[in-house]
Amino acid sequence: MEWNSPRRVWRRRLHRQSGFSLVELLIAMAILAFIAIGVVPMLMSSLASNNRGWESTQAANFAKSYLDPMLQFDYEADSLVVADGSSELLGTWSYSAGQIAVVGDADERWHEGAPTDQGQLTWTRNTRVRYLTTDDLPAWPGGDAEQTPLDGSVDLSQVKYKEIQVQLTTVRQGGILGGGQRVTFQVFKSF
Repeated sequence: MEWNSPRRVWRRRLHRQSGFSLVELLIAMAILAFIAIGVVPMLMSSLASNNRGWESTQAANFAKSYLDPMLQFDYEADSLVVADGSSELLGTWSYSAGQIAVVGDADERWHEGAPTDQGQLTWTRNTRVRYLTTDDLPAWPGGDAEQTPLDGSVDLSQVKYKEIQVQLTTVRQGGILGGGQRVTFQVFKSF
C-alpha cells in the first residue's frame, strides 16, 4: 500500500484545479468585445437622443415663457409695434448660464444681444413681429401663403394679425452627442 504524503495530495489537487488557459481567456475576451461593439453604439444613440429631448423641452419652455406674455399684451403694446418704414420688428437675445458652479447665479438669464461678460452663452433667441392681413395667413394644415407683411407706418385698423415668431438655437457645436438644434415657434395674434 502506498502512503500519500501531504505534499503528493497537494500536487494532485493543484494539477486538477488548474485555472483558465490562455486560449480560453482570449475567447472570453473576444466574446465580450463582440458584445461591447454592439452595445456601445446603442448607448451613444440613447445619450444623444436624451440630449436632443432635453434641448427640445428647454426650447419649448423658453419659447412659452416668451410667447405667453406677448399674447397677453395689448395689441398696441410697444413690444409688438413695428417701426415706421420697416416690415418687421427683430430682436436677438442670448441665454447665459452664468457661472456653472453657482446655482441661481444672477447672470443666469436672457441678455439682449450676445454679451461676452455674462458667462457661458447656451441659447440664442431671435424674435420677429410682422403685420399681416387675412390673405397672408397660411392655408392650414401645413400650407404656406405668399406673405407680404405690411409696413409699420400703416394704420393699425388695416392689420388683421400680428405674426410673432421665436427661433431658438443652441450654441453647442457638434460633438460626440451631435450638434445643437434650432426650433422655431410661430403664433398669430388677431386684432
